[in-house]
Amino acid sequence: LGYGAMEPKREWIGDIRDILGRATARLQKVLAHHKVEFRIDDDVANLHADPALIEQVMVNVLENASKYSPSDTRIVISLEKAKDKALLKIADQG
Repeated sequence: LGYGAMEPKREWIGDIRDILGRATARLQKVLAHHKVEFRIDDDVANLHADPALIEQVMVNVLENASKYSPSDTRIVISLEKAKDKALLKIADQG
Protein backbone atom coordinates (compact mmCIF):
# COMPACT_ATOMS: atom_id res chain seq x y z
CA LEU A 1 0.00 0.00 0.00
CA GLY A 2 2.79 2.42 0.88
CA TYR A 3 4.46 1.93 -2.49
CA GLY A 4 1.31 2.14 -4.59
CA ALA A 5 1.00 -1.60 -5.16
CA MET A 6 -2.54 -1.50 -3.86
CA GLU A 7 -5.01 1.33 -4.35
CA PRO A 8 -7.54 1.77 -1.52
CA LYS A 9 -11.18 1.52 -2.56
CA ARG A 10 -12.75 4.09 -0.28
CA GLU A 11 -16.43 4.16 0.42
CA TRP A 12 -18.66 5.43 3.18
CA ILE A 13 -18.76 2.90 5.99
CA GLY A 14 -22.13 3.13 7.72
CA ASP A 15 -20.83 1.95 11.09
CA ILE A 16 -17.25 0.93 11.83
CA ARG A 17 -18.57 -1.39 14.54
CA ASP A 18 -19.64 -3.84 11.81
CA ILE A 19 -16.08 -4.08 10.48
CA LEU A 20 -14.61 -4.38 13.97
CA GLY A 21 -17.12 -7.13 14.73
CA ARG A 22 -16.09 -9.07 11.62
CA ALA A 23 -12.40 -8.69 12.49
CA THR A 24 -12.93 -9.98 16.03
CA ALA A 25 -15.13 -12.82 14.75
CA ARG A 26 -12.31 -13.92 12.42
CA LEU A 27 -10.05 -14.13 15.47
CA GLN A 28 -12.53 -15.80 17.81
CA LYS A 29 -10.12 -18.57 18.85
CA VAL A 30 -7.11 -16.24 19.11
CA LEU A 31 -9.02 -13.76 21.26
CA ALA A 32 -10.75 -16.38 23.43
CA HIS A 33 -8.51 -15.61 26.42
CA HIS A 34 -8.90 -11.82 26.21
CA LYS A 35 -11.71 -9.39 26.83
CA VAL A 36 -12.11 -7.15 23.79
CA GLU A 37 -13.71 -3.80 24.58
CA PHE A 38 -14.93 -1.23 22.04
CA ARG A 39 -15.04 2.51 22.73
CA ILE A 40 -16.41 4.16 19.61
CA ASP A 41 -17.42 7.83 19.54
CA ASP A 42 -20.69 8.20 17.66
CA ASP A 43 -19.23 11.26 15.89
CA VAL A 44 -16.78 9.05 13.97
CA ALA A 45 -18.62 5.74 13.66
CA ASN A 46 -19.20 6.58 9.96
CA LEU A 47 -15.96 6.73 7.99
CA HIS A 48 -14.81 7.20 4.41
CA ALA A 49 -12.28 4.38 4.06
CA ASP A 50 -11.58 1.03 2.42
CA PRO A 51 -13.58 -1.47 4.52
CA ALA A 52 -11.56 -4.51 3.42
CA LEU A 53 -8.26 -2.83 4.30
CA ILE A 54 -9.56 -1.57 7.64
CA GLU A 55 -10.77 -5.07 8.51
CA GLN A 56 -7.44 -6.66 7.55
CA VAL A 57 -5.46 -4.06 9.51
CA MET A 58 -7.66 -4.72 12.54
CA VAL A 59 -7.13 -8.49 12.21
CA ASN A 60 -3.36 -8.01 12.04
CA VAL A 61 -3.21 -5.63 15.01
CA LEU A 62 -5.61 -7.64 17.18
CA GLU A 63 -3.74 -10.85 16.45
CA ASN A 64 -0.50 -9.16 17.49
CA ALA A 65 -2.12 -7.71 20.63
CA SER A 66 -3.41 -11.12 21.68
CA LYS A 67 -0.10 -12.82 20.97
CA TYR A 68 1.94 -10.45 23.13
CA SER A 69 -0.55 -9.84 25.95
CA PRO A 70 -1.00 -12.16 28.91
CA SER A 71 -4.14 -14.29 28.96
CA ASP A 72 -7.23 -12.86 30.63
CA THR A 73 -6.23 -9.26 29.94
CA ARG A 74 -8.19 -6.58 28.15
CA ILE A 75 -7.68 -5.33 24.60
CA VAL A 76 -9.36 -1.97 24.04
CA ILE A 77 -10.24 -0.67 20.59
CA SER A 78 -11.15 3.00 20.56
CA LEU A 79 -12.12 5.37 17.78
CA GLU A 80 -12.33 9.07 18.45
CA LYS A 81 -12.45 12.32 16.58
CA ALA A 82 -9.15 14.18 16.31
CA LYS A 83 -9.73 17.52 14.56
CA ASP A 84 -11.00 16.54 11.10
CA LYS A 85 -9.70 12.96 11.27
CA ALA A 86 -10.60 9.73 13.02
CA LEU A 87 -8.07 8.27 15.44
CA LEU A 88 -8.16 4.51 15.90
CA LYS A 89 -6.28 3.14 18.93
CA ILE A 90 -5.59 -0.36 20.18
CA ALA A 91 -4.47 -0.73 23.79
CA ASP A 92 -3.33 -4.01 25.32
CA GLN A 93 -1.36 -5.26 28.29
CA GLY A 94 1.58 -6.62 26.28
